[in-house]
Amino acid sequence: MRNLCLMICLLAGQLHAQYNPLMRKHFGASNAFLRLNAAYFYTPENTIRTASPESANSNADYGLIPKMRIGLEAMLLLNNRGNFTESVSRTAPRFVLLRLHDNGPDGKLYGSLSFAQGIPCMSSIPFFGQVKGYWSAGAVMGYDHENGFRPNTMSGARIGFNAYNKKSALQSEVIGFKNRVVVNVIAYRKLGEHIMFHAGAEYNNPLAGFSFLAGSCRISINTRLCKNQMQHGAGLTINL
Repeated sequence: MRNLCLMICLLAGQLHAQYNPLMRKHFGASNAFLRLNAAYFYTPENTIRTASPESANSNADYGLIPKMRIGLEAMLLLNNRGNFTESVSRTAPRFVLLRLHDNGPDGKLYGSLSFAQGIPCMSSIPFFGQVKGYWSAGAVMGYDHENGFRPNTMSGARIGFNAYNKKSALQSEVIGFKNRVVVNVIAYRKLGEHIMFHAGAEYNNPLAGFSFLAGSCRISINTRLCKNQMQHGAGLTINL
């Protein structure tokens, strides 16, 4: 009996480590959550000087907002109320997912409404192993800053997949319009209890950097290639 209790305690400890609350808070789902994120990027002067004349002129006109990425994400659980678990063998959690993201460098505001569902228990993906998370799919509208926010200029579809375990996380989405595809895929890997390395593509721009997990906040330092120019910046994500 004593050995059985010890085995149960060890197993419970392993499960808690595999799907710890900190990783779930930043990369998983909940009954209802709100995520706010913002990032600021700047282009070093020596990079602007060596860029093409067209790029240099466009940077000269940049103010604060065109250099920023601002986003809001809200999720509301539709089922399993009062007994929420992130992935259930019989009845997977289902959500409504709302996303609003303004990407200053390309002058676009993206708004999407999606249906989301938790992935099955014991799911595994290549290079990550066993994970928890959710997939989502829905409609998206694109607003063009340069054309006076004409709402009917872009409409399309969005699919996404979010997953995590105790050491890694993946945030990915593909937004498809009639004449354009936008890819956001960021992979995270823990270097310590609160420090992560991340790399991938953000709005079709290669990006890499480091993140620091501090309770409900995630602070990131990023470097990306945008319009053939190397940019550096910092970001903040708040989970409510």
